Amino acid sequence: MDNPRPQSRSFLTLLRNRNFSLLWLGTLVSASGFYVGNVVIEWFIFASTHKPLFLTVLGIVEFVPTLTIGVVAGALADRFDRRRLMIMSDLARALTVGALAAYVLTVGFSFPVILVAVLVMAAFGTIFSPSSSAILPSLIGKGELQSGNGLLQAGVTVSGFVGSPLGGALILLVGVGAGLIYNSLTFAFSALMIGLLMVPAAVRRGAGDSRTTGTSLLSDVRAGLSFLRTQHALLILTLASMTLNFFSFYQLYFVIYSTDVLRGGPAIFGLLVGAQSAGYAAGALLLVDRLGIDRTPGFWIPFLWGLEGLPLITLILVPIAPVAIASVAALGVLSALVSVTFVSAVQKLVPDEFLGRYFATDQAGSFAMVPAGLAVGGVLIVTLGIGFAFLLAGIGTLVAGLALLFSKGVRGWGRS
Repeated sequence: MDNPRPQSRSFLTLLRNRNFSLLWLGTLVSASGFYVGNVVIEWFIFASTHKPLFLTVLGIVEFVPTLTIGVVAGALADRFDRRRLMIMSDLARALTVGALAAYVLTVGFSFPVILVAVLVMAAFGTIFSPSSSAILPSLIGKGELQSGNGLLQAGVTVSGFVGSPLGGALILLVGVGAGLIYNSLTFAFSALMIGLLMVPAAVRRGAGDSRTTGTSLLSDVRAGLSFLRTQHALLILTLASMTLNFFSFYQLYFVIYSTDVLRGGPAIFGLLVGAQSAGYAAGALLLVDRLGIDRTPGFWIPFLWGLEGLPLITLILVPIAPVAIASVAALGVLSALVSVTFVSAVQKLVPDEFLGRYFATDQAGSFAMVPAGLAVGGVLIVTLGIGFAFLLAGIGTLVAGLALLFSKGVRGWGRS
């Protein structure tokens, strides 16, 4: 068997690629601003109202654009210049959060104003995401997609790990307005980096350009859905990801687990969150290329998906802090392996003219299940306890993932 290229060389080669390094730097910085903004907004709302219901409403509003315009955003990414869509989305988010900062500094708290700003930012984020995923294969070679996605996703994870406490520090030291201004500046920086990308216009527009196809936007949406229906294995994996996202409700309830099961305080909760982030970064940066799982993604994605259930089950069967921290770190590693492998395989196998529509469809379908999972998980925790809820999530993930291996078409999907 051929030895894979040493990973350090692969990463260094990517970072010497001008286009990729600009995209990576812009992603890294804007992700830190995004997490700072999230912490600032959530803290500001709760500190001003002391009502958890307001945070629930905020969470629902953040999902609305993905559920309502997600597939349309994907069609836009396949129809128009992807780089320009990304720049427009970043600038719109920079202006929106900047305007919110000005309002907060001059007027003060207003929940409706915050909701409108969050809705606008989420809408342009929904447009940005499929364009960003679809443009990557035009910036680097197909053989580098695994490493490229690993670097990008690890960068976002590390930015979140740094950005969340940074948001808290900004609130403490200089106030809410400063955190929002920082968020605005990071979106503007990302727009600048993307503006410096050198991608031929024909590649940026893809084969779905309206000037060459003469089709309507609605027709493009229907064509994207029709394409997915013809891809049997990919359709099964897409539907399965919805089920697995339903069981991901445990993410929100680690704070309850650390308190009620481990009998720990904020330090234990922080260690759990940090362990998951560290595991994800390690999986994305260190293991994906070394394991060579991109050669048979149709086997490894379901297998690793299923294995994600084991750490969740371990959390309840062995409720000891060191074991819990190791289990959550393993969960982060497995999540990174699945995510990077799946995105890279899609970028290799789905034709360029459908990439934006596929990523948007997958995101909309998967995100539709997250609120449902959170609601069911919350009810289970209140009625039957955190232990039962986590066991159900673990067993459900294990069964849903491994069951995919019974499909010969799924196992063979993307085989080199």
